[in-house]
Amino acid sequence: YEYTENLEYHYRVPIYIDSPMAIEATKAFTKNSYYFNDEAKNLIKEGDNIFQFDNLRYVQTTEESMALNKVEFPRVIISSSGMATAGRVRHHLKHNLWNPKNAVVFVGYQAQNTLGRILLDGAKSVKLLGEDIAVKADIKIIDGFSGHADKNILLEFLDNFKDKPKNIFIVHGEKEQMNPLCDDIKDKYNIDCLIPKFGESYTLDVLESKYIDELTSEEMTENIDIDLNDISKDIDKINDYYKNMDKKEINKKRYREIVSILNDLKSDLMDLNLKLGK
Repeated sequence: YEYTENLEYHYRVPIYIDSPMAIEATKAFTKNSYYFNDEAKNLIKEGDNIFQFDNLRYVQTTEESMALNKVEFPRVIISSSGMATAGRVRHHLKHNLWNPKNAVVFVGYQAQNTLGRILLDGAKSVKLLGEDIAVKADIKIIDGFSGHADKNILLEFLDNFKDKPKNIFIVHGEKEQMNPLCDDIKDKYNIDCLIPKFGESYTLDVLESKYIDELTSEEMTENIDIDLNDISKDIDKINDYYKNMDKKEINKKRYREIVSILNDLKSDLMDLNLKLGK
């Protein structure tokens, strides 16, 4: 981002994550940070906690969620569902759509007939929780934040399969896009592509991966060497960061979380010693 005079002010604007599913998904991400891309890993190694910063708040209870609509200070509320069809977002919309000082920003595709699409199409009034709500807030959309891969990325994903799947099911999207994608998969890979109808069921055969069985002894040893070297470098960086950090930042909650992770790490290292031992 680019520094501006207002940046420090925006740092102080509280951001609330008000979605139980998003909070649980975030927990899953934090437990699997090893699989992040290199950019995210490097940020973390430099001491940047990408899931926690000073003005970020995770809303845990329904009471906390309701309280967000009783205050008037500037704030950002990130809530689900993304298309405003269900969940806490509908309560936030009911209490904020009528106010021209507010903005509602969608960050993903809005399917036909969803409340999100209705708002983007310029509705002047919508029915929410049994009430007609005037739409006076500024309605915006930011493209590019969708977690869904487009056709080119999906085809590239298939390109990287050494052994191509025998069947592919397309279950998410609109027919105008699903049908051409299915045709492209059939033409390019000669794979049977299906778009299941509602209520249809299929029985799948589960095949074990052949990847490990195909590795030579030298390749297995090389992979272990690379992983151990990466772990050693990561521990060195953690030590350097810890030596230079402000120890006052460690409160009791953070201490418990750090000790829990260290205990798990010590246990895993002991298990690794057992596996590497004669």
